[in-house]
Amino acid sequence: ALAALAEAFQTNALRSFLMGEQLDAIVRALASRGIPVALLKGAAMGRTVYDSPAARLVNDLDLLIPSDRVDEARAALLGLGYRAAGPAGRGRLGRWQRRYRAELQMVGAAPGREGLLVEFHWSLVELPYLIDRIPMAEVWASARPCPGLPGALLPDAATLLLHACAHVALHHSRSLRLIWLVDIDRLARWAELDWAAVADRATRWGLSLAVQEALGATAAWLGTPVPPAAAAQLAEAAADPV
Repeated sequence: ALAALAEAFQTNALRSFLMGEQLDAIVRALASRGIPVALLKGAAMGRTVYDSPAARLVNDLDLLIPSDRVDEARAALLGLGYRAAGPAGRGRLGRWQRRYRAELQMVGAAPGREGLLVEFHWSLVELPYLIDRIPMAEVWASARPCPGLPGALLPDAATLLLHACAHVALHHSRSLRLIWLVDIDRLARWAELDWAAVADRATRWGLSLAVQEALGATAAWLGTPVPPAAAAQLAEAAADPV
């Protein structure tokens, strides 16, 4: 078992190195156009709550960009040898996708990046009610430069935890994966996390129930600690029938 785990880690370490090269190229291409970009999900986790990016398996690159820079970001990746996938790949990136999908998928087509999926997001979730309610200006204002990746930003710890919980509860409640629970557990134990900010934003952003449910599932599996004051505020807000 140890030999199998060691081999899997080495394989993922190589994959992580190659994906890191692509991420650096993408960030530089966006920065050259003055497009802000922040890391989400696996790309952010491997650079924060894991010992290294190689310790967190990543299947694609999730990047946050401003909603008014989507077309420019797509053009930047087209120049790197990527092509649009999904509705946008069929020539449809209209107001409905921007409204209900809030995501643009790009797939590597050039040698060395074939099949690599890059997902641009301009909201933390893809539900229109929450797209309207979550103030992205606040998300961007609390982001900080990403160490070791010039031009990229990292959302603060509270935003990363809220996003991880919302991702599980709202988008994958029927396909729970242990890796997502480990992400939440590590974020919850991170010394940089401000639990007061988590509870406050979850309440204002309409995510209290999603956060409460995701933390409850993680606690059941991994014993994730949640401070009583934060748990009480989340429970009070989650009881709102709306």
